[in-house]
Amino acid sequence: MDTYAEHARSILACASEIEISVDGEPLVYDDPIGLQDWSGIPTFVCRPDSALALASHDEREAWLTVTSPLSCDESLLLAGRLRHATTDLCDCCDAERAMVVIELDHVLLMRPRECTPITVDSFCDPSLQLNRGYLRRTELHINGAHDDHLRVAIARLIDQPLRTICGARVADLGPTGVGLQWIDEDGAHSAELRFDRAARDADELGRFLRHALHPELC
Repeated sequence: MDTYAEHARSILACASEIEISVDGEPLVYDDPIGLQDWSGIPTFVCRPDSALALASHDEREAWLTVTSPLSCDESLLLAGRLRHATTDLCDCCDAERAMVVIELDHVLLMRPRECTPITVDSFCDPSLQLNRGYLRRTELHINGAHDDHLRVAIARLIDQPLRTICGARVADLGPTGVGLQWIDEDGAHSAELRFDRAARDADELGRFLRHALHPELC
C-alpha cells in the first residue's frame, strides 16, 4: 500500500475546509452536503443552477485544495476537469441535486517542508476505501445521528434497561471491529466488539456495524 496515497485519501474523506478555483477563478461552494470521496474521485452535490454545476457542463479546469482536522499542518491539492455525473431528487427534501465530479489529472500532498506528488491510480486504489479519514467521518456520523440506536445496542449488549444508559458513542472504528463507550448509572464504561472477519470495503463495514449494533445504522 502507498502510505502517501492512503494519507492523502484520508484528507479527502474527512475534509473540513475546501477551496475551489475554476479556470483560475475562485468559486464559492456552499452546499450543506459538502465534498465527498467517491472511490478517490472528489464529488460535490449541489444545486443544478449553481456555478459549480454550470461549469461542470463545460468540463472546465478545476483546482481543489482540501484540509482535514486529522492533518492540521497538511493539505491536499487536486487538479482536473469538472464533469456533470447526474441530477437526481434529494431523498430528504425532493429538491433537485446535481452530482459533480473532478476527473483527476494531478494529486499533490502538501506539507510544511515538502510536496509529494501521488499518481492518480495510487490515489484511487480501491484498497484505500477504508482509510483513516473515512473511518473517522463514519464515527462522527454515527455519534451525531444515531445516539438512540447506540443506546439500544449497549442496553442489549450488557442486558440492562434502556433507561439506565445515559449516553453512548463509538470509538476506534476499524475494518476488524469497533470500540463502544457509554455512561450508565454506575459511571463510564467501554468495550470492544470484533467482527467475524475484516471488512473489505465500505459496504461490508456498514453491514458488519448494522449486524453488531443496530439494523437502522446508515
